Amino acid sequence: MNNELLITPENTQPRELSRLYYFAGLRVSEISKMLGTPESTLYDWRKQDKWDEADFFTKCQDAFQLKYLRLLMKNTKTENEMREFKELGVQMKNIYSPKPERKKRSAQINSDQFDWEKFKNQIKEGYQDLKLYQQSAITDIRKYEKSKRSAGVFNWLKSRQIGFSYGLAYDALLRLVELENNQIYIAASKNQAYTSRNYVFKFVHDLTGLDLKGTDSVEFKKGLRFYFLGANPSTAQSYSGDVTMDEYMWMPRFDELNEVVTACATNERYIIKRMSTPSSKKHASYKLWNADDWNKAHKNNPVRTDYKTLKSGLLCPDGQYRRIITLEDAIKEGCDWINIDRLRLRYPDEETFSRLYECEFFDDVSSAFSFDDLNACMVDSWEKWTDFEPLTKPHKPFGRKKVAVGYDPARTNDGATCVVVAIPSNKNETFRILEKHFWEDVSFENQEKYIKEITDRYNVVHLGIDTRNMGLVIAERVENFYPNLTRYQSDLSLKTLFVLQAKTLFRERKIEFDAGWQDLLYSFLNIKNAMTKSQQYATFQSVRDEEHGHADLSWATMYALGYQRFDGTTVDTENESIIVL
Repeated sequence: MNNELLITPENTQPRELSRLYYFAGLRVSEISKMLGTPESTLYDWRKQDKWDEADFFTKCQDAFQLKYLRLLMKNTKTENEMREFKELGVQMKNIYSPKPERKKRSAQINSDQFDWEKFKNQIKEGYQDLKLYQQSAITDIRKYEKSKRSAGVFNWLKSRQIGFSYGLAYDALLRLVELENNQIYIAASKNQAYTSRNYVFKFVHDLTGLDLKGTDSVEFKKGLRFYFLGANPSTAQSYSGDVTMDEYMWMPRFDELNEVVTACATNERYIIKRMSTPSSKKHASYKLWNADDWNKAHKNNPVRTDYKTLKSGLLCPDGQYRRIITLEDAIKEGCDWINIDRLRLRYPDEETFSRLYECEFFDDVSSAFSFDDLNACMVDSWEKWTDFEPLTKPHKPFGRKKVAVGYDPARTNDGATCVVVAIPSNKNETFRILEKHFWEDVSFENQEKYIKEITDRYNVVHLGIDTRNMGLVIAERVENFYPNLTRYQSDLSLKTLFVLQAKTLFRERKIEFDAGWQDLLYSFLNIKNAMTKSQQYATFQSVRDEEHGHADLSWATMYALGYQRFDGTTVDTENESIIVL
């Protein structure tokens, strides 16, 4: 390299060079001898230029700068010099390019500097985005809560999937910011409660741009909180605030829970809101909805709970507000994401459709399964199943523990269902239904992909598939990556054995599933007691047929439970494949 580019005493000012030598670790006495500069002068330069205060970054910066300028001023550069010049340019850009200023963090929502009035006004704007029946719930609460005739209790019996939980989650948020009332949101399971928590987080983000943080409890102000809880009487009684009970007609131990939870709203400023799809007439909430105790004591002024009376909402004689919202009502008032004609094709049985979408209660007289047995097996899975971690370990939520998978295929115009069941590791454990899926995309490729994803995430030791109709094609595809699958040709006798096995497990409380999965309970109740065509033998049948049949969560569950054979032994899929004909 040309000597003019080197940093030497001949081509560098003494003050500049001495600084670089000092940064390189030489003592003042050594620099004085090398440059012929008096030590006193060097000490003056060190003090004036603050050599000792320079950090490592500054020292490197000076060297880069000097070398870069030398190369810049040279008119003709060699190939190596040009390469070095470009490399130094990149480094200089990194050093000297202005860094983007960090945005100042806005005040935390629970800090003294937070603009609460602005936040309140932003949240209020969300009301206009709600559907009419969601808005009506809020306006009816405001209309009746201060009435002298009101007990401060509001009840809605609603259709499935109309977004009513979404609307009442917004109302709870609105009451929190407007009235500064604590909010206690209780669902049938913590999983379900967190769904409403996510609604609240989304409302706040979309309306204000803020991101809330919190799990079971979110603090908005000192002493002002939003609680999201599962239906556990022991953990839901130590708070005060407005109470919202979501899907309360499905909550186990309802009488006990209702007693402790409603006491949280003892202060006259607080109200109680209950909403649910209808469950069984045997559930304790049925008497509450029908005001049985009131009607016994006030025969001349009874509470009427028929649809005609309650379709527009009514403050009833017992001081409680009640309204029934069917699917047709919701569609008329803005629910535009549901095709009711398609649902009627999916559920051709009028009784099933009425229970799901027309707010009809059911009793289990004709069902093969007991509502009480099924309801008793519903648990708050996020609280109880500590070894199942779908949120923190989504790729291996159950580790290497064994599971069984059941798959019920689509028929013609419906979807397929798949269920993942944890296998007990000892006699004290139960079967646990970890996952359930309804896949509307009935293409063979996607069904195969969905099942493959499950076998990748779990240690699957049994995979049972109904091979009738489309199930045969799926089985052929799945066998390529899971060769030990079990094929079921589900004739009447085999189905009867499956139902008897499942009835025994539910009756003996040897199976559990999440309390928020009402659709799974519905599915089992849809299996009816019946007689064979000859009327000589008792059997079971589902509300389904070949033209309109819909894949059933209950049958997918029973195919998974096929891991345990009817004689009590288990299927070891590592050694054999079983085909049931």
